[in-house]
Amino acid sequence: MSTRARPSRVSDRLLVVLAGGLIGVLFSCCVGAALLALLARTPAESSNQPPSAAYDIEAVVGEACINRMMLDGSVSIPSPLPMVAGHLDILPGGRARFMSQMELGPLQPVVEGTIRLAASETGSLEISLVDARVGYLPLTPLVPKGQFDTVNAEISRMLEQGVGPVKLQVVAVTSDETSLHVYLATSP
Repeated sequence: MSTRARPSRVSDRLLVVLAGGLIGVLFSCCVGAALLALLARTPAESSNQPPSAAYDIEAVVGEACINRMMLDGSVSIPSPLPMVAGHLDILPGGRARFMSQMELGPLQPVVEGTIRLAASETGSLEISLVDARVGYLPLTPLVPKGQFDTVNAEISRMLEQGVGPVKLQVVAVTSDETSLHVYLATSP
């Protein structure tokens, strides 16, 4: 008489139930994540539409031109940390994502963040910091309030130099994925 081990039906059923439960949990997580992503999405701002304020000139500045101006301007604007490299990615809604590699002795940390581009009350283009970080370390609370005053003054100077004796004011700023749209009006 030979004894053969019979497969246990209970352990096979248990294995099938556990595998089915695991697949169900994974499927539910995927569906939940997809729904969360859809619900968390904010509607894109319509940034290509002209502003409601009256304007005389629309200046469209491409991302490549802004990047060149940023790198050239980093040499002329005094800064406690010189910029080695940088990149600006224009976003819809008058925002831009930036990356700057700074020189800090033998280190070259990469600072990333977001800035907002808008028309100021005085009629110039104003850049303000939304957030900044090095890796996961937030830097925004450490940035002095007037950090962008020099940059904003340099932008105003470049605008005045570019248009000559004509007095122009920035009345609105919008953007799409690749360009910054600056709306200008003549002032008396």
